[in-house]
Amino acid sequence: MPGKIFNYEGPFFKFLNTFANIVILSVITVVCCLPVFTFGPAVRALYVVCLKMVRNEEGYVTKDYFRSFRSNFGQNVVLGLLVLLVLALFGGGVYSFIMIGSAYHIIIKIGFGFAALIVISTVLWIFPMQSRFTNPIRQTVKLSFWLAVTKFPKTLLMLVIWLFIPACVLFISGNFFPLIVLAEFGTAAYFSAEVYDGLFRELEDRINENKEN
Repeated sequence: MPGKIFNYEGPFFKFLNTFANIVILSVITVVCCLPVFTFGPAVRALYVVCLKMVRNEEGYVTKDYFRSFRSNFGQNVVLGLLVLLVLALFGGGVYSFIMIGSAYHIIIKIGFGFAALIVISTVLWIFPMQSRFTNPIRQTVKLSFWLAVTKFPKTLLMLVIWLFIPACVLFISGNFFPLIVLAEFGTAAYFSAEVYDGLFRELEDRINENKEN
């Protein structure tokens, strides 16, 4: 029994290999995001490789990552900057609510909260969609919004996945930056891919059927 567990092809070493790849992907993604304008290509490449890992299609993780990073670079730069701009605007709104929230009417608070949820939910789908399907930016955003609304249980689960590690570490120590660098991006993207893999397979089958017809 111990021999099977510690066999190179066994579950223990597969787990270690997956964990190591997740850490590598997290660190690479953080480094590639540092110039800021490369945020889009970096996150898109992360999702590409994580979906390959979920489907057991990965080869060399770093090689696959940088190949995806370079692919369709210009469009992903633009998309990433648009996402960062929108998130910055809503981040400013959140800060405003924290500082002077009592001055706002309850209806405004509810409206802003609903808008923020829609925006964040849409963003959760944008880079997974961009990593698997080739569409103009406007079409990617529209499809991401549609998935965020119509597949809300999956959207909510993905949101929980992205918040889980920071919430746990903040609760325990109050300082989560080192752990995010080591694990957050890769872990969240990997388990998010587990959530939407089945749905993407259905969409891919439909696209292939339409091409055949």
